[in-house]
This record gives sequence, C-alpha cells and structure tokens, in this order.
Amino acid sequence: MPIAYLDDRGVVSVSGEDAEKFLQGIVTCDLDRATPARFGALLSPQGKILFDFLLMRRDGGFLLDTARASAADLAKRLGFYKLRARVNVEDVSDRFGLLASWDEPVAEGGFDDPRLAALGWRAIVDRETAPMIATAGSDAYHVRRIA
Repeated sequence: MPIAYLDDRGVVSVSGEDAEKFLQGIVTCDLDRATPARFGALLSPQGKILFDFLLMRRDGGFLLDTARASAADLAKRLGFYKLRARVNVEDVSDRFGLLASWDEPVAEGGFDDPRLAALGWRAIVDRETAPMIATAGSDAYHVRRIA
C-alpha cells in the first residue's frame, strides 16, 4: 500500500471556544457537515478564492490542510478576521505533516478525502514521523490525483 508524504502541504490550526462559530461565518463549507473533514475555501469580499483547504475537526478545534507555501498567509488572513472572537489561529506546518494513501486508511485519525473517493485517505500526523511512515513522495500522490 503506497503512503505518500505530502511535503508540499501545510497545516493551520484554529482553536478556542469560538472556533466553530468563527469559521462558520467566513469559510465556504458547512461546519455541521465537517465530520470528519470537508473541502472549503476562504473568499475575498468579491467572491474570488484566496485559499482552498481541507478542514478537519480535531481536539476541540480545526486543522486546515492547505498548500504549504500559503499556510502562513492563510493564518494571517484568518487572524485579521478574528476581531473579538475567542480563537487562536496558528500556522502549525512545522509540527504537522500530511500523509495520503489511495488503498486504505493511512493512520489513526485519518479521513476520506472529501473531494472525491478516488483520492483516497489523508492523515495529519506529527511532522517528524511522517517521512518515516511514508513509502512514496508527493510526486506519486500527484500523479495519482491527476490521473
């Protein structure tokens, strides 16, 4: 079973007592249906996609699987919108890594890719252990995804 380490993906954490209400008001996906994960986006006021991500419930908050190159910008933009909401927004890409598999569950706490069943499973795991679990790189995943 191939397990790909997606080193081109980053993770943003949104936690706190207002996390769900905060995200429900600004992202495109319905958080009531985010069990365990949902595909969503953050839009500009004009309706253009600024960031897209897979949103997953975890430990009383949410983890957003997004492009690593834009994870810090996504965290900054979400922080801009938080105003008085009791939420903590943080780019945690240095702590978490992404794994993907298209045959069976990747790791405990993994989830079906909500975009398409053929995209398989994903898991957000400790960044240091992710490369040790993986049997393939992100290129193998992207070849499969595009096919």
